Amino acid sequence: MSEYEFEKAKRQAAEERSFWKHLISYIVVISFLFFVNLFSSPGKWWVQWPALGWGIGLVFHGVKALGRYGVFSEDWEERRAKEIMNKNGDRES
Repeated sequence: MSEYEFEKAKRQAAEERSFWKHLISYIVVISFLFFVNLFSSPGKWWVQWPALGWGIGLVFHGVKALGRYGVFSEDWEERRAKEIMNKNGDRES
């Protein structure tokens, strides 16, 4: 494994760790807000709004961190360029 590949893998691991920490924070804070909402104003629910807003950000973070083959991954452009080159090379033969 080259030094470049190791550094790339290390960045990916850091991104995944960041996502899992983000997810745990989300669960803890939204759970706390749920109970605050339950006991302070049980007839009027507002907890879904922060959960939805933060949840959207969490989804994008998860796609970026864990979606290794999606358009959010770091090397997507390089892989896509190689696919296009291979596809164009097949037509010219």
